[in-house]
Amino acid sequence: MRDATVIIGPTSAPLRCSRDPSMHFDLELPSQPGASHRVGVLLVNLGTPDAPTPRAVRRYLAEFLSDPRVVEIPAPLWQVILRTVILPLRGRASARKYAAIWEAEGSPLRVYTERQIDSLRQWLAAGGYPVRVDYAMRYGTPSIGNVLSQLKRAGAERVLLVPMYPQYSASTTASAFDAAFSALARMRNQLEIRTIKQYADHPAYIDALASHVRHYWQQHGRPDFAAGDRLLLSFHGVPRRTMDLGDPYSAQCRQTAMLLAHALGLTEVEWRLTFQSRFGRAQWLQPYTAPTLRELGAAGAGRVDVFCPGFTSDCLETLEEIGIEGRDAFLRAGGREFHRIPCINDAAPWIRALAEIVTTHLQGWEISAVPHPISTDPHARLRIDKWLWAARFFKTRSLAAEALGKRRVRIGGEPVRAAKAVRVGDVVRIDIERVVWEVQVRGLCDVRGPAAVAQTLYEETPAGNARRQAELERRRTFREPAAALQGRPTKRDRRVIDQLSGAD
Repeated sequence: MRDATVIIGPTSAPLRCSRDPSMHFDLELPSQPGASHRVGVLLVNLGTPDAPTPRAVRRYLAEFLSDPRVVEIPAPLWQVILRTVILPLRGRASARKYAAIWEAEGSPLRVYTERQIDSLRQWLAAGGYPVRVDYAMRYGTPSIGNVLSQLKRAGAERVLLVPMYPQYSASTTASAFDAAFSALARMRNQLEIRTIKQYADHPAYIDALASHVRHYWQQHGRPDFAAGDRLLLSFHGVPRRTMDLGDPYSAQCRQTAMLLAHALGLTEVEWRLTFQSRFGRAQWLQPYTAPTLRELGAAGAGRVDVFCPGFTSDCLETLEEIGIEGRDAFLRAGGREFHRIPCINDAAPWIRALAEIVTTHLQGWEISAVPHPISTDPHARLRIDKWLWAARFFKTRSLAAEALGKRRVRIGGEPVRAAKAVRVGDVVRIDIERVVWEVQVRGLCDVRGPAAVAQTLYEETPAGNARRQAELERRRTFREPAAALQGRPTKRDRRVIDQLSGAD
């Protein structure tokens, strides 16, 4: 037997106990009699590297391409090829591509996924579903197993698993389910899990796609289809062999594309379905996106719009493969105008649709009020953007990340980024419209509660409070001069003029 300290995240203190190495189950806290049946909603996306560097990309690709659901080649042979050929060659090249689309807040896929959970949480709460909403990545961080454990420790007993892949495929959706059930296999007291297999033809999803495309055309003009302009609906490709073996992905992509084209009022000649991101030499689903773009450019198409309905968040495949490589292929071939329609990301119609899909699958589960678990453990850590949002300094995590990107938040006197971990005891300085808060972190919480709860997460330092109050008083007493005075001075204006002129 050997002692083990298990850090169970920002919502609980460390649990020190003994563990037999031969045990097959993770250590757990005893269940509480009469505990309410709390519900969690877990959005699952594919994943992204932690940084746009060769090392981080190789680590991500090694996990991704080692999944037997993704590459159906005998493991011993494939691992030799992967480790000696694929990773050394693709790691550096892929890192350059990620660097071209990386944002100040981090990976676009992670940024948009976090915005989605923030918006979805608000929509569900407003609709009477105060569930805990979180996200996980199939590859990379945060992992599905870790987030399921965090949800369980936060009090969830039931979790709805929502793959962010509208069309089912064994290489994406099934792989996410595998990871979730593998995590359950390590639990002594298992969570109750529901899964959403696909929503390729869900009316709310189709309506959200159509609304999104129409909104883009309202801003950028509708293609002149009569003059030969075209809309490409590009989906991620898979090997053709998987369809022959019974994977329904291809049929569901075609179903989504046809329903979307019908909702947009397009004829058969005004749009095309294509597949992108081919890997290796095997035959994949066709027609391929890149050759189709070159073909349209060479044929003299004036404008091509490309939309990717199967991607719910912009990522490398949409921003770089379509937005950079696809644009270049079309224009070099002779095309004149290229438009990449952004993914649905956190657009309001999509969040409404997602909320409708989620609430349909929550039917029959008792939804209890969500607590606001606060950790005062000095070893616990939480992303600073999430803490700022939970402490109600910013209305959304996106606004918090924006302030962090502008170096308006400091920990220990140093500017930090959104991914920086904050701990209990840290001194944080927050510049909000030039009014500076200096607070000491008293607790960590990744759930945004009411103001009374948020105010328990920090304590303003005496010096910081004095400076902030002085600044507020200065603003109250001396208003900024107007760009142009109108009318006669008020009594207050006269007092300020007298003070500045030295009059008695």
